[in-house]
Amino acid sequence: MAYFPVNINIENKKCFVIGGGTVAKRKVNMLLDFGADVTVVAEELKQDFEGCNVLKKPFEYDDIKSAFFVVASTDNKKLNSEIAQYCRENNIYVNSVTNADDCTFTLSSYIKQGDVVISVNTSGKSPALSKYLREYIEKIIPSNLSELLDNINGIRQNIYEKYGENARHIFRKLIDYGFKNQGKLPVGDDYEDKNRN
Repeated sequence: MAYFPVNINIENKKCFVIGGGTVAKRKVNMLLDFGADVTVVAEELKQDFEGCNVLKKPFEYDDIKSAFFVVASTDNKKLNSEIAQYCRENNIYVNSVTNADDCTFTLSSYIKQGDVVISVNTSGKSPALSKYLREYIEKIIPSNLSELLDNINGIRQNIYEKYGENARHIFRKLIDYGFKNQGKLPVGDDYEDKNRN
């Protein structure tokens, strides 16, 4: 079954990553990219975990009682499943890197340019396909989406006030213009005339 795509604010939320290897490091970096308060719990650290809290110790369920969500990313499939079961029973969102059926959420492959986030998700069935699609999309989108978004956001209210029901058409034209002009928008405020093709 496909997962419902939703974007949530995890800034300063307590997110726990159980495991100290390469996969755990990748998950930690994703969470830090969105401002989470990340704690890694692992008896053995095989990676350098900067920017987060580290509990270098065997995992205990008390470690995650305050968690907003948990990523079970040990190299022990049974332990990951047990962590996931505990989380589900205690209404803690959980992602298991070894079994999609254990997850209550999945982490998408994504492209982030400022506040623009484009994500690809295969419901945990094929991270390789998610990565391939992300890389494909990355090649075809401009690298200035953040600037374009900021520029559009700066004039958004004025466009709605000036053009009312026609605003959607104007936004479409402005975005098309911005794609072709490195995120820049036309000068002035008569967007309807400047964007006629």
